[in-house]
Amino acid sequence: MRLTAPRDEYQAARDCLEATAREDPDNVRTSAMLAYLRKDAARFGHELERSRHAAFELTGEAATRAIDLDPRDKDALQAMSQVEQYYRDIKRLIDHAGQPVDVNLNDPAALANFAMRLGSVGEISEAVPIKKYAVDRSLASPPCDFHLFSGIT
Repeated sequence: MRLTAPRDEYQAARDCLEATAREDPDNVRTSAMLAYLRKDAARFGHELERSRHAAFELTGEAATRAIDLDPRDKDALQAMSQVEQYYRDIKRLIDHAGQPVDVNLNDPAALANFAMRLGSVGEISEAVPIKKYAVDRSLASPPCDFHLFSGIT
């Protein structure tokens, strides 16, 4: 959904999440989802009022809020790993992406995120088997789950 939502629906979704975050500032899931939405806005050009860097700063604020609320929450950790990828803090990126896998070795979303973060820092030989494991455990893998496999025999 996040990757296929029409651009004109972005602002309504963001407004809703922003309002929810104001009304319930202690909801870790809202902060994590807001981080994802803000990251996607910066990546896919939905953020029209800020520079890409400023948009990623907002992403970091939401992810940090989620981590502050619950440092073990899967969505908060995955959102933060994506923030760390942007800032290229490799150690923190891998740490944040790996923690949800440590909690549940069979969670396809956590595995897929971890594999993508490993792949993003060039650890392809480690990432591919993890991604295959994630795909095998998923009922319907999104197309992005197959990026690591292109060109690999």
